[in-house]
Amino acid sequence: MVTASTTTIYEHRIEVATSPLPAMKMCRRLHEGFMGRPLTQAQAVGPAGNPPATAVRERLDWLPIRLPEPANREFTAFSTDPTAMARSFTREVAEWLVDEAGPNPFQSPMPILLTFESGFAYTTASQRIDPKHLLAVVDVILGLLDRMGATPAQPPTSA
Repeated sequence: MVTASTTTIYEHRIEVATSPLPAMKMCRRLHEGFMGRPLTQAQAVGPAGNPPATAVRERLDWLPIRLPEPANREFTAFSTDPTAMARSFTREVAEWLVDEAGPNPFQSPMPILLTFESGFAYTTASQRIDPKHLLAVVDVILGLLDRMGATPAQPPTSA
C-alpha cells in the first residue's frame, strides 16, 4: 500500500509456488486502448515483452513463444526457454486458456499479466483484496499449472 498526500493506492501480489520452470511472462492481448482506439502491434505485445529480474540479472535471452491457436490470438508470451515452455502449451491447454480468459480481460479471473519466475507463478492487482476474486484467480493459476504439467510446489525457502 502506498499513500501519497490524501490518496491511497492499493496493490497486492497473488503467487503460487510451482515446480521448476524457465522464466516466462504471458500477457493478455489488448486490442484497444483506454479510449477504444486500436493499438499498434508493438503496444499489443504488452508488458510480457519486458524480461523479469532473474532473466536480466542472469543475462538470459528473452524470446517470444508462439502459442497454439486460439491462445496466440489472445495472449503474448516470452521466455528464457521458449522451446520448453511451448511444449507445455498443447492445443487443449490453449483452448482451456482462452475459455477461462473469457471475452473481457478486465472481468476475468485469468490475470492480464502472469509471470513465472524463481519457482512462482504470480500476478499483481491494483485494488483492495476481494476474497472472492482472489480465490478465483488462484484457481485459474492452479488450473493452468496442472494442465501445463507444472505441479504446484512448496514455496522455496531461503537459507
